[in-house]
Amino acid sequence: MGLFVGEETITETCLYNLAFRHWKSGIAIIPASKPQEKVHGADWEWWFTRKGRGVGYRVQAKRLFPSGRYESLFKSGDKYGQLKTLVTNAKADNLDPLYCFYNFDHFSGLRGLPNSCSHSYRGPSFWGCAIALPEDVQRVGSNDIKDLRHVMHPWHSLVCLSSSAGHLPTSVLKNVRHLAAPRTVGPERTVRREAIEVASSQRELPKYVRRLIELDRSTRNAPPEERRYLDFAYWQDSLLSGDDVSKEGNLPSEGVAGLTVFDEE
Repeated sequence: MGLFVGEETITETCLYNLAFRHWKSGIAIIPASKPQEKVHGADWEWWFTRKGRGVGYRVQAKRLFPSGRYESLFKSGDKYGQLKTLVTNAKADNLDPLYCFYNFDHFSGLRGLPNSCSHSYRGPSFWGCAIALPEDVQRVGSNDIKDLRHVMHPWHSLVCLSSSAGHLPTSVLKNVRHLAAPRTVGPERTVRREAIEVASSQRELPKYVRRLIELDRSTRNAPPEERRYLDFAYWQDSLLSGDDVSKEGNLPSEGVAGLTVFDEE
């Protein structure tokens, strides 16, 4: 209809639908926003957690334009500058970097691509949110969906459990390692790349992640009017609460504009 919908709006819509679908299940979706100056191109953190441990990812969302391209993926002057910043910032915080691509049913895009995860979605709808490793995006070197679709995977494939995976963080680790395994990439499948180094085990959660989980659990059964919306003021409160915020792990990195925790209780 010619309306502009930005990455932030799509993100919030996705999280709302996830929370609505799972609010009576054993999975809690806990989103929070963090104030920072350069909102455009800022990163997002995903944490998949269970019993005080988990695995985290630094994510950058990009939306598909009617042209069939992710027009904000590469920047003029320094094509891969934002991509390299994503990777550098993620590694500095011991996180793995990911892209999350927001798609629609573009005629040159995602119809007919396979998905091995057993689920209730049907193609092409399960390609509405897709993930990719930055290293593969850089190797493809194109912002066209016709080229990038070969290195994309449905977002929900992160949490497709196999009999050997067991729990939520274990499943995510296993499936990201699958994405990072040696493979050929590119539209002609002519570029061979070696395995990409990704996390191999769960880790203790940073304080800001634990704080979100504890706050959610303490207010889970409270009336809606007593549950806090975790907006920018939430982080300001942490600075005034008496916590020693100078210690590592009390707050997300400066470049993080959003944080979502998927906690398996």
